[in-house]
Amino acid sequence: MKIDVREGCVYIELNGWTYYIDDSTNEQFMDKWVTGSEEELPKEEYDPNSFAEMEANEGNAIEHYENNKQ
Repeated sequence: MKIDVREGCVYIELNGWTYYIDDSTNEQFMDKWVTGSEEELPKEEYDPNSFAEMEANEGNAIEHYENNKQ
């Protein structure tokens, strides 16, 4: 078993599977895949702030749409 803890998420390799648990954006996202079949995100490329910014922009777009629909 291999456990890779990162900021806001964790990768767990167990019995040929990689389990990914992410709570960096308060969405409690989980995924799994056969280990080695999907490229993992290197630590230096992971930036939880960029995900938060994208989520904020999405919220602003939805709010704008809701306020301007006819």
